Amino acid sequence: MSEHNHGPRQSAFGGTGFGSGASGGPAQGSAGSQPSAGGTSNPFGRQQSAFQGAQSASGPASQSSAPQATPPQVPPPKLDPPKRRANPAMIGLTGLGVALLVVCVFVVHGLITAPDLPVGVPLPPSTTQPQTPKPTPTPKPKPSLDPTQPFTPPEVKTERVKPDVDGPYGDYPNASDNPVYDQKVGSWKCSGIGQAEAPQGDAIKKWVKEAMACMMKRYGPVVKAAGETLSEPKIIYHSGSIDTPCGRNSDTVPFYCSGDEAIYMNPDVVRKYSATGTRFAALHLIFHEFAHHVQWRLGIFDGRVADVEDDMQASRRLELQAECFTFLQIGQLTDPAWGSSDVNQFKQWFSVDQNEAHGKSASYLYWFNRAIGKGDFGLCNTWTAPKKRVA
Repeated sequence: MSEHNHGPRQSAFGGTGFGSGASGGPAQGSAGSQPSAGGTSNPFGRQQSAFQGAQSASGPASQSSAPQATPPQVPPPKLDPPKRRANPAMIGLTGLGVALLVVCVFVVHGLITAPDLPVGVPLPPSTTQPQTPKPTPTPKPKPSLDPTQPFTPPEVKTERVKPDVDGPYGDYPNASDNPVYDQKVGSWKCSGIGQAEAPQGDAIKKWVKEAMACMMKRYGPVVKAAGETLSEPKIIYHSGSIDTPCGRNSDTVPFYCSGDEAIYMNPDVVRKYSATGTRFAALHLIFHEFAHHVQWRLGIFDGRVADVEDDMQASRRLELQAECFTFLQIGQLTDPAWGSSDVNQFKQWFSVDQNEAHGKSASYLYWFNRAIGKGDFGLCNTWTAPKKRVA
């Protein structure tokens, strides 16, 4: 993704307490009643005189005046509370509530802990490829996944389309009728980078520097032939958000700022692309930002600030053209070698829609198929393309 004078655009980065208690049986009081002459009843329902008579028959009469022993008390039996039959409806509602709670917890946890993902650039596909369907009785041979397998560019029309002077960008020839559209290039090498994947550690800075040197050699003659000069953009490494002349970089993707002609990048973010299974993904990011620098040097940014179309429509024309320039370069690489398996990886990468400022999957695939392996800059004039191609 690249953002410019208008700043970055973004669509990237308790327990429950339980109370407890026990209920006991009713409290039992002592019942040692004093004898009475009238033979009143004690708590056990027997006459006091009868109790005394039983004692005098078994012992001396002198013991009849001793205190009467309190008979042992027997507590009433404890009864278990009646068991309630489970209500099927309540069980179902409770289970549904628990399931929804679990889902909500996982969703919230995912939103909080989700890694920073790049904004405005297609996310690379997962390293786990979808399972292929079972072959038909007469299966076709599978293509080789060797990245060095020769790649044959698709046939596309290469004639240049002159802009309509009455079109939205007819008064902005730097965008719609730039001399760069007359330029063509052939196959090339960028062997200094050694590999298409971004390396680990500080080696990534050397890798980026080599990639920039390759792009300067590749674009220098093209820009000169178009009547302009190409300066090398600055590379500013950072970690975390950073303020730039073009606004605040949210640290989700490399970022070109025309205000100081610099590319801002976090090496860790670039390396994320190399870890996803798309071999040229990280190199694509570097080439894309350099393409924005080329657009700036050629005056193509005039279309971005022309204010003749919806702002998002103009942004998509600029972004998709930078992608088209990038496809021209990557598709003609012979070292590191671009192959047919890389085409399939990129098509999978571009199979998802992007944000409004960058375009839909169909638009990415259109410009990819139009430019890949072709060295004709005239194929990348997004400023004269119909709106359906820059949707």
